[in-house]
Amino acid sequence: MRVVTIGGGSGQSLLLEHLKNYDLDITAIVSMVDSGGSTGELRKELGVLPPGDVRKCLIALATKHPELQEAAATRFNDGHNFGNFMLSGLELKLGGFDKAVRHMEKVWDTAGRIEPSTLDKAQLVARLENGSLLSGEANIDVPKGGRAKIKQVFLAPRAQAYKGAISAIKKADFIIYTIGDLYTSLIPNLLCQGIPEAIKKSKAVKIFTINRTNKKGETDDYEATDYIETLLAYLRPDSLDIVLLDKSKNKPGRGYQRVKNNIFQIERMGIQVEEAILTSKKDPNHIDGAKLAKAINNLCQKFS
Repeated sequence: MRVVTIGGGSGQSLLLEHLKNYDLDITAIVSMVDSGGSTGELRKELGVLPPGDVRKCLIALATKHPELQEAAATRFNDGHNFGNFMLSGLELKLGGFDKAVRHMEKVWDTAGRIEPSTLDKAQLVARLENGSLLSGEANIDVPKGGRAKIKQVFLAPRAQAYKGAISAIKKADFIIYTIGDLYTSLIPNLLCQGIPEAIKKSKAVKIFTINRTNKKGETDDYEATDYIETLLAYLRPDSLDIVLLDKSKNKPGRGYQRVKNNIFQIERMGIQVEEAILTSKKDPNHIDGAKLAKAINNLCQKFS
């Protein structure tokens, strides 16, 4: 079964690390708007594409050279990441970010393929409910003080979807919208011209995995239906079939707000609801990657 995951670095890589243990043909479509930390500095200094999210997904799917995987995750005192240096250096040496990704897939013998959502250089911009604009994924992702809620996000300039991403969507049996930051990790992929249209045309079963807790400054007070309505606002009709929810009764820790699973309202939207216990025992604020991967594989077997 051909499974395509769509998302950003941390949430998607958490899933991929465990999904690779199942008999699935995996392709990860990864957001290309990261602008913070080491990635942001490399974008400014070298004019390269953002390597951070792709690096995380490559390491998650890697099956060889664990010492190189560990080195690639190393962060220096100045905040730079060794793996980011590797990808950016290969991009400049080989003449393309996609070529750098293909090279590292071979080195690490990845259990799946990585496709950047775009190779165009663009910044994520958020329009807030008070009409003001925030430019740059890092500025949107880490709010400074109180601010108005996000009304809409877009790319500046517009970006064309990478051909590899479109091809993967066309061939997919299942498309998984992964956990992670809604506006800064998942939706940026859907802003690339050609991806929403390809998803609509795809005959794949489309599954949305809802976060366990809301992101401060981004999805405060969101219920499951808010996530769904926001996602669908950036897609074409008939682009979502199933929602996967965490049914654990564990309460999140102080400072974390659980997403309310308003199942009846979801079903009234014509979307099928599937539930599983996904909460991490070690960290009740977040979803366990192994449990999520098992639930996704079970859905693939069930609906194949």
